[in-house]
Amino acid sequence: MKIGAKLICFYISEHYPVTRFGRSFQAEEIPLPVFYNRGEEPREGCFYIARTQDLPQISHVECLFVCTGNRPAHIGSSWKGEVLYAADRTLDIFVLFNFIITFFDRISRWDRTMQELLAKSAPVEEFVRASLPVFENCITITDYDLRILVTSEVKEEPAGRRHVVLDERFDRIPNKVIMTFVNTHRERVHIREPFLYKGQRENPEGENYCINLHLGDNYLGTCTLWSKLRPMRESDFLLFQQFAAYIQRVLCAQSRISPTQIVTLKSIISDLLQCFPVSKGDLHWAMDLLQKNMEFQGVTLGCWHCIVILSANREKTLPESYLCTLLEDMLPHSTVVAYEEQMVCYCMIPDGENCEDTVCDILLPYLRDMNFRAGISAPFQDILKARDYYLQAHAILDTGYHLSREQHIYRFEDYILPYMLWHCSGTFETELILSPGLEKLRTMSGGVDYLDTLRRYLDNECNASKTAQELYLHRSSLLPRLDKIKTLVNLDTPEERLYLRICLTLLDMMEKKK
Repeated sequence: MKIGAKLICFYISEHYPVTRFGRSFQAEEIPLPVFYNRGEEPREGCFYIARTQDLPQISHVECLFVCTGNRPAHIGSSWKGEVLYAADRTLDIFVLFNFIITFFDRISRWDRTMQELLAKSAPVEEFVRASLPVFENCITITDYDLRILVTSEVKEEPAGRRHVVLDERFDRIPNKVIMTFVNTHRERVHIREPFLYKGQRENPEGENYCINLHLGDNYLGTCTLWSKLRPMRESDFLLFQQFAAYIQRVLCAQSRISPTQIVTLKSIISDLLQCFPVSKGDLHWAMDLLQKNMEFQGVTLGCWHCIVILSANREKTLPESYLCTLLEDMLPHSTVVAYEEQMVCYCMIPDGENCEDTVCDILLPYLRDMNFRAGISAPFQDILKARDYYLQAHAILDTGYHLSREQHIYRFEDYILPYMLWHCSGTFETELILSPGLEKLRTMSGGVDYLDTLRRYLDNECNASKTAQELYLHRSSLLPRLDKIKTLVNLDTPEERLYLRICLTLLDMMEKKK
């Protein structure tokens, strides 16, 4: 790991008051320090430890001096290198030398550990574990969909000491803080330079230093250093950039691993939703992996259901990628993609199971908590028809939401008839296909609900006795009502009766929509 002049300056100034003289020495990497001997000609790029009274009168080469003793008086603009004066007259030169050597040794050992972890493809948490003693503060690493890959926390000991340890309690951002996390991280994912922001809910007592990781134009995740145990130091910023470079290499290596079955299905489904061509070979390979994975779990392939999920609170920005991954964890054998500001889930229901138990019972509490709505398609077998069933689930969601806003799940079988009726008028307004006689029945006076009488009569297959019994009327009292109804609508053929049933259902739907 490169230890540059700037890092040395920051590190010394964190422990002693430092005054800088000469021209700034910008070397990104400097060698181990050596003692400077009086009268010696300074060499290019060297790092010297010296007493101020032993400094040369002038330096014609770029090098770095760190000195202690009395304040140097003869260093001006003609001095080509840089002098860092540790303004502590009691500081012994050997103490200063050992102090800097210890820093070099600690950073070098850390770097060797990181290199070894990288060579053996160690998990990300091992890199964080090795780095906690260096930063003495909390570190969190999230990936592109806001999954917490690893995080750490401050641990209190009985003696009052505090130190940082890995946090093993959860692997995701809790729902209750997801929106705050989105506000502070997700809005900044395109920032290429490290950025610092004041802590809010996540770290109200300090600052947070973030570095976004990218592979080309693709966002990989974010490394965050939290100032929970102690205030941030200048050296932390430079060292954390080195740490983030290692994590970026780890995440880049992971991104080149052969995709799993779920990633392959996700890419296939994304292409199908956008009407892109899909390779039959890729599809066969992905489905074969899914089948083997399900067989390993003791279940067999069944049928697909498409689930379209939309927020009922549209003014909020949905953290779609996080929610998609959360849904995949929640629903077994599912693949979820963000598409047109929605979450589109394709869930494989194993053979012998039903959508109610496998999907609805699991999904409903989550939808209620998040104030979301979901439309669920009919079952289907051919994943190549993914877009068709997406359109179906989307239409069912739209229809159900307009008719029953208090619900959170709208299933195909429950709302397909209302959907068909809404669209049966084609380009006409719905009122234009209704029987004119129904409007007259609606407005007929006399204290009788003729529309309700007609509806019950049709529901009882035109059986006057059953209808009278249902209305608590004598049959002789019902027949005059039916005679009036028959003067306005035609009940003679099954087709006419079906038409009237459709019209009555449409009237009910229009009333609900109001």
